Amino acid sequence: MRPNIVRNPPIVTRPPHALSPAAQADAVSWTSAACALLALALATPALAERERRYEPDHDPASRPYLDVEVEHGRDKGSARPRSEFALGMSLTSSPEYLGSSRQGLSLRPIVAYRYGRFKLTSSGGSSVLNFGSQVDDSGASAELIKTSRWKIKTSARIGGGRSPSDSVDLAGLPAIDRTIFARLSVSYKITENLSFDNTVAWDLLGHGNGALLSSGIGYTFRSSPSTQWTLGAGLTVANATSMQGLFGVPESAARADRPAYTPGAGLRDVGIGAGFMTALSKRWIAFGSVGLNKVVGPAADSPLTKQALGQRATIGIGWRCCR
Repeated sequence: MRPNIVRNPPIVTRPPHALSPAAQADAVSWTSAACALLALALATPALAERERRYEPDHDPASRPYLDVEVEHGRDKGSARPRSEFALGMSLTSSPEYLGSSRQGLSLRPIVAYRYGRFKLTSSGGSSVLNFGSQVDDSGASAELIKTSRWKIKTSARIGGGRSPSDSVDLAGLPAIDRTIFARLSVSYKITENLSFDNTVAWDLLGHGNGALLSSGIGYTFRSSPSTQWTLGAGLTVANATSMQGLFGVPESAARADRPAYTPGAGLRDVGIGAGFMTALSKRWIAFGSVGLNKVVGPAADSPLTKQALGQRATIGIGWRCCR
């Protein structure tokens, strides 16, 4: 067994108010990621979604995300960019974290803003803003690939992360910082109402969120001109970094009822869900969803997984202007 050798670090002097090397590296990483995010959005604009596609949502309601998009085909031929926004609230009951046996209740705001081709949305805001909109498909040629059945596009998301304060079962574990995710989505339209959607997301800042592959099949239909329903099933595969961040237990945080654990990459969870969205009027939108999710594979073997099967339910209302 190799003995531990402790060396005293050299004393480094620097001018007053100078950033430490760690702070400088962190600032550089955020600056580089921000530039990459802007380039990613500008290089491959996304066409606004007409319909609400199925996408498994496993993040606790207390950890909202923020999406940044640049849409192509908006305000085509218009001398002045159009501005519109949506505001709302949603109430969600979900596990405190993926694999938790404790259910949490969160009330969070929904915000979406579009100015010309630029769109900024919080969790769920894009669906409220886009629902029932008509988009000019002739502008879709700037996407990576778009045919009658295939669509490939890139986007970016600010989110992820986890805090030990999210649940008493996470006390003593290291925090995972929020990050910027680069996302590549591939969709295949099987029929007019049935689609197969895949999204790869990876942590641009290296904050321990790792990389994820989410795949889902969704069926969307309308029961009336103003009401849309979505049924879906999906799964998530995570790399070792993501697994370790969410389900690993380092030696420093191990205890009698929570032994050290290092999971590997693999299938993380599977789930099913159903949701609806209806236009109460031109301005007001109501929506809701329910879902079941089961933690599997290396994640299910983690001492942090107290209950493999989790339930999630959301209901909300939104108001939009000025379409």
